[in-house]
Amino acid sequence: MYIAPLTFTAQSTDKSANLLSKQNHHAISSEPSEGTMEPFGVFGRWPLVGRDRELDALMRTMHAGKHRVFLILGPSGIGKTRLAEAWHDRLDGEGRKVLKISASITGGDIPFAAVRHVLPHNLELSESADRLSKVVTSIKADLGDSVILIDDLNLLDSSSALLLRRLVDAGDIQLIATIRQGQCVHETLAPVIDGEHVHRTVLGPLSEQKVQELLQRVLKGPVAHPALHMLYRMSGGNTLFLRELVRGGLQNGTLIHDGELWHVRQLIQRESLITPRLREYVQAQASGAGSDGLRLLEVLAFCEPLSWGEASDMVSPRLIEQLEREGLILRTVAGRRTNITLVHGLFGEVIREATSTLRRRELVLEQVRRVESYGARRERDPLRIAAWRVAAVGTAEPGLIVQAATLARRLHDHRQVVDLLRALPSADQTTTTLLLLGEALGELGDFQAADAVLNEAEERAASAEERAAAVSARCYNQQWTEGAGDALRVGQSAHRSGMQKQERELLLINEARLRILSGEHLAGKRILQFLPDRIDKSYPDREVWLIGAHVKVISLAHLGKPSAATSLGERAYDLHVREDGHSHTLPHSAVQLLSLTLAHSEAGEFDRGRTVGRRAAEAFVAMRMCRAHLRTNFYLARLEWLAGRIPEARRHYAEVVSAARQRKVHAHILRPALAGLAASAALMGDCVAAENARQESKTHPAPGYLAGEEAIADAWILATQGRFSAARAILMRAALRARATGNVASEGLLLTDVARLGGAEEVSERLNEIARSSQGRLYETRAKLALALEYEDARSLMDCGNSFSEMNASLLAAECYGAAVSAWRRAGNIRQADLAAKQAQEALDGCGAVRTPVLSVTLTDFPTPLTRREQEIALLAASGSSSRDIATQLDISPRTVDNHLQRIFAKIGVRSRRELTKHLGVHRCDGANAASSIAHIPASTQPEKQEGVASSLESEAINEAQ
Repeated sequence: MYIAPLTFTAQSTDKSANLLSKQNHHAISSEPSEGTMEPFGVFGRWPLVGRDRELDALMRTMHAGKHRVFLILGPSGIGKTRLAEAWHDRLDGEGRKVLKISASITGGDIPFAAVRHVLPHNLELSESADRLSKVVTSIKADLGDSVILIDDLNLLDSSSALLLRRLVDAGDIQLIATIRQGQCVHETLAPVIDGEHVHRTVLGPLSEQKVQELLQRVLKGPVAHPALHMLYRMSGGNTLFLRELVRGGLQNGTLIHDGELWHVRQLIQRESLITPRLREYVQAQASGAGSDGLRLLEVLAFCEPLSWGEASDMVSPRLIEQLEREGLILRTVAGRRTNITLVHGLFGEVIREATSTLRRRELVLEQVRRVESYGARRERDPLRIAAWRVAAVGTAEPGLIVQAATLARRLHDHRQVVDLLRALPSADQTTTTLLLLGEALGELGDFQAADAVLNEAEERAASAEERAAAVSARCYNQQWTEGAGDALRVGQSAHRSGMQKQERELLLINEARLRILSGEHLAGKRILQFLPDRIDKSYPDREVWLIGAHVKVISLAHLGKPSAATSLGERAYDLHVREDGHSHTLPHSAVQLLSLTLAHSEAGEFDRGRTVGRRAAEAFVAMRMCRAHLRTNFYLARLEWLAGRIPEARRHYAEVVSAARQRKVHAHILRPALAGLAASAALMGDCVAAENARQESKTHPAPGYLAGEEAIADAWILATQGRFSAARAILMRAALRARATGNVASEGLLLTDVARLGGAEEVSERLNEIARSSQGRLYETRAKLALALEYEDARSLMDCGNSFSEMNASLLAAECYGAAVSAWRRAGNIRQADLAAKQAQEALDGCGAVRTPVLSVTLTDFPTPLTRREQEIALLAASGSSSRDIATQLDISPRTVDNHLQRIFAKIGVRSRRELTKHLGVHRCDGANAASSIAHIPASTQPEKQEGVASSLESEAINEAQ
């Protein structure tokens, strides 16, 4: 019986001819052999991820008792065996007896080869009329009511197939079997695997999100988004391919860890993630295509997608259908057009790698002639022809190159724009082509090259319009390398006389953006006043409005108007989507999602912000738009920090820092990203990483954009050491800086941290002022939190916790509930305190490996609650501070500190500072840890002395904030 293919199918042969390299190879095994229980790890058996739904459904179906046969179907390497093993483990846990059988191609001529290991040694298996009956009797006596699990049912030998059919027909067993899609099973088993008694589970590839989860578990750390996208695209969600790509990357050093994230470094010539095992697999698959089929596969590797007409001109429709059945190509329908592509990106990688330069040139030029013979009538044909000619011979007719580059820009294919325009002779370059090239280089993250090209475009500009476009592009590019201030000076130098209204408005929008990035939020707001919040079809320039709307959304979000920002951003996105693909100047519509991410986060709509941010990030990674991806990652990091998902915040901050270092970005984004990374690492107890990031952040100037937020690094490192007073002083000064720039968003964040660290009475009035003048639930709840903390109002604290829980701000919710625990205990209401503690723990469970210093004292179950002063002293002592240091910080005497400590020890039930530290679960980020962190800092930034690291950090941060 034949099982139709879903995607591609491994050939069950050990002698497939490899037509690519003219050698013979064995196809690789798709699953680990039975009986091997390797530990999780890159080179061991990988964990099962992304199959919980299928596994649960299989268990429910088996328990229902309506089916006797359960088939797990899917292409090679998709994880059929791994799912079957997990099912076996579940059944074993229930006490069911499971007999595991592995079929193999080598056992085809041996009677009962698959089941010999479970038969008695003295059972006579020589040819006889009753041989099958003997085996059935022996198996039934041993099995009872059990389950047989067979891996690769399609490879089962004939006698074992007869045995299996007898057992299933008699209802003596339940059968679980894996079958590779596209393979035939023994004809004896046809009635076994067909009928109402059979339940089929078809496995497809893992989603990108599940691939991310799997890689993080295997590599024991997060993977940067571009690396994840590359591995997902190449593996197609196939776990076998993914495993081989990871192994290859680790073995040849292309998959690297930077201390925070896994990255795929830029590959140099002839480097590849593809292992010999993967190469052999693809070559064995392609070898069955025949010479005509192989030629089609080669053309697809360099020129896909092909139309059905183009492919059928090369080979017969019957061969196309055969290649599709064999899982080598994929046919998709887009409107009225049928496209043919390789079924898997990995196939193209291997074929391109194995094809000589001369052969590639022959194939590509042949495809050029084929499309030209049709008259190149389709809209994208000029782009295809120009790109193919440039790839084959390095050049094309200049007019065709410019036409193709313009079309590529409209489609946001910036890599193609660069490849095409770099092939354009210098004599044919114009201001227009230089602007296209400069913009594309900037989007790809090559800011230095972009600036040189845009400078040349400005020098060549022959009109006010061209000069305005060049200046705007240079300003936008320079903000990433030189900073917003320098970019602003470039923009102000432009002469605006003689410009059309559109050019003047674009320069105004550009100036507003740079003012905001310089920390002049109110000035940016004033400049954007000419831009309406709504437009209709009669509005003269929709493109200008869309560019301005993106900037205005960011401005409104920072000014404490997130509701207005989200409304404007959603309108702009809807309109922008309709304009995508029709404009030569508009950026991709995902830039509107970028600004919406910020707006939703300031509104406390963290789930919505996360969703739109991830959509934007995926779009930018797919298009390799580096600078847009950088900004999106930063806004996602900040969103996760606000939401209290600290491990996620750390991952995004780390990705921003890594990309900024690689692209030599030292402007408005790097220092706050390093500060966020330091604060996140500190809350996760990674003192070395926290101090390293904090030290590196000091080597970059404080940005005007998000002024004050860079202080969270110093503040939270100090807070984890119990130095709440110093942390609050830093945050208060930083909040004043933010207020001076008009940035309500940053001020609200910093003042809320002050309240969380024991300074509610200092900030409650200002947070209430902000809440009255701002929009959104987040501002309102922050103000209520400060008041509840100030007056130790347990009921109000519970209400704030509920509000933050509804926003999915789990860490803030946990702190609210924790503070309520202390308040209830002091009031003697133990029942309410216990309920609050339960809610706090539930909220904290969603925060990952994070426990803030406040939670260390509020959620610890003391017989007698600590006062606020005792809480602060307990944390300082647990963090390693001496009585003299504590006295200095709190402006009390050492004797008073010791008296407090005696009461603390008695209340908690400990006898020493060491026991106190263990009891509170406090991370000590000073002493030995500080010394360790200094060793990891470059020599140019290391402090001269190791002593007093925490004290110097405190004074340094306060001086800087002043």
